[in-house]
Amino acid sequence: MPTVTIEVGNGEGGLHPLEVIVDTGFNGDLTLPTSLVRRLRLTHTGGSFARLADGAEVETRNYSGVVSWHGKLVDVSVIETGGDALLGMALMLDSKITVISRPGGAVTIEEE
Repeated sequence: MPTVTIEVGNGEGGLHPLEVIVDTGFNGDLTLPTSLVRRLRLTHTGGSFARLADGAEVETRNYSGVVSWHGKLVDVSVIETGGDALLGMALMLDSKITVISRPGGAVTIEEE
């Protein structure tokens, strides 16, 4: 799985480095595990429904967060999950993604 490290926070303090999986099948900004949502003290913004890759529809809890993206602080929508941290296509819009497809291969995301 291609991964990159981003910096994420709640907009009220410092940013924290986080390794995330690059998920081109996820059309949102970011998903984070429950434990990290709590540790970062993200602000709850409501809920919604999402359709997973297997077709299942699930209810989600949504939060607001901040990431350092292409050298700028960007507000993002975060979906709380019981799984891995995922970086989605909404955040990567207008970016060039390069993946060296081998174990441990480099992943770069550049502003386009």
